[in-house]
Amino acid sequence: MIKKSVKRLISFIIAVLLVVLTTVPVCADPETSVYKAIKGTTTTFKKYLVVDKYADIPGTDFSFTIKAAADSDISQTEGQLEVYAGPDADKVKIGMNGKTIFVPGQSTTAGTETDGIVKDINKKYAVNEVTVDFSRISFDQPGIYRYIITEAAQPEGSLFTNDEVPTRTLDVYIQDNKGKLQVQGYVMYKDSVKSDGFINSYMTYELTAGKQVTGNQGSKDKYFKYTITLTGNDIEEDRFYTVLGEGYDAEPEKTGSTTYTNMEQPADADGIDGNGIQVKGSTLKSGLVVYLKHGQYIKIAGIPSGTEYEVAEDKENYTSTASSADNTVTFSSIEAKDSVKGILDSDKVVGFKNKKESVIPTGIILSVAPWIILGVVVVAGIIFFAVRSRKKYDEE
Repeated sequence: MIKKSVKRLISFIIAVLLVVLTTVPVCADPETSVYKAIKGTTTTFKKYLVVDKYADIPGTDFSFTIKAAADSDISQTEGQLEVYAGPDADKVKIGMNGKTIFVPGQSTTAGTETDGIVKDINKKYAVNEVTVDFSRISFDQPGIYRYIITEAAQPEGSLFTNDEVPTRTLDVYIQDNKGKLQVQGYVMYKDSVKSDGFINSYMTYELTAGKQVTGNQGSKDKYFKYTITLTGNDIEEDRFYTVLGEGYDAEPEKTGSTTYTNMEQPADADGIDGNGIQVKGSTLKSGLVVYLKHGQYIKIAGIPSGTEYEVAEDKENYTSTASSADNTVTFSSIEAKDSVKGILDSDKVVGFKNKKESVIPTGIILSVAPWIILGVVVVAGIIFFAVRSRKKYDEE
């Protein structure tokens, strides 16, 4: 009796095992899988940092994270490769500890209208290649393994903009090559359109200081001394700023107490179009001295947004009117003072309109009139006596 019960139990266990084994996919058992799992390789994407044409690349870094695609990021299309959530996303390495670093003064490429990055000839950009390392990830079936890469948002008040779409889809293509797996390639997408990376901008503005001279005694050849000071946490002492314009800090020769002549124009700096040079941030903090005459201007480019500025003019025997405007060269009167201050939240144009008038004294003509009349009388008398003498001589 006991032997029959044991036999029935054994038969039942065998039947259950057969059912289980027949319902488990063959590929789930490494011993019976057709494929041997392979490791991933590396790929790269690009990180672009866009600045104004005359601005320098600042020192900064950008951070990225990667995760497996969620179900909502995966769609299957009949007849196409299977799409899977990427495995072991926490083992994928991006850049240097999840970051890419830009260094101050990093080399740039000039923007064009058709380059696809800035589409603007007044911009330029630096680019970093960011490595994504899948060498610690195993793939055991053909298909598409999908990951989501996200760029960290910039903190509030940052001078750097965020990419308009801060996430990218990165697909790893694994294919069967004669019974063996191999990495076919990697494709990055932005909103279902192929993309090669992320684009951010650095916000800078230009400060232009100009000079106008008016009045019947105002000299349009006279130079006036300006001191331009920029202050702010982002005015870096080791960073160069571009200065453009028609006047600069080689002090003109003085022909009088404060009259400047023989203005020396700045030489062109390497990589700078037009008449310009570069100065260090420390100079801008302590005060950059320039000399301008009527119609001249000086422009400092690449100044970080939010920088405080002050443009001061040395006092002269002129009536000085300061002016300020957004991105215009029209110096409309505001109030008479020796300096103009503000914060750069757009391109700014400031300057001084100097006026010198002199009223010609009246009475000059009256004061010499008696002498003129006397002279006329004397000349008339000489002519009269000469004519009379001639007539008398003829009669004799």
